[in-house]
Amino acid sequence: MSEKLFERMKRFIDTNELPQKVTSSLKTGAAVEVRFEDDPEVYMVVKENNCVVCRKGAPKKPQMRIKFTEGAVDYLLEPAGTEKDNIDEYITRLSECLLRPRPEKRIEIKFYAGIITGLRMGYLGMLRFGGSKALEVLAKLGVKLPKRFMARE
Repeated sequence: MSEKLFERMKRFIDTNELPQKVTSSLKTGAAVEVRFEDDPEVYMVVKENNCVVCRKGAPKKPQMRIKFTEGAVDYLLEPAGTEKDNIDEYITRLSECLLRPRPEKRIEIKFYAGIITGLRMGYLGMLRFGGSKALEVLAKLGVKLPKRFMARE
């Protein structure tokens, strides 16, 4: 089952313009460890050659780990609409799975890197792309950034 979840996530990242735009600020080597509930296999999302890709295997030095239930993957990959509608909908759905998880729709995040490493690797640009909604989700997760960091360039 998890292989299917990985393939769906990979197809979404490979074929949808939005993930590439959202992650365009990431530096080469930015990496997230990805896991699926009840699966011992480890996957990664990593920035390589100016685009983000999904791979099997554990990243060497991930900045965070994200663990998904099958229902959370289904829920996150469902939205359609215009680009701005999509990002707002994804952030809303992500926050539901993170902040008000249900057993069938749950996402767990563990940060391995500190704020400075996150800034250096380009994660701030992703937050800027998500705007105030993304900042609110981070604050509810206990990560606080000064509002001046969120000012658009």
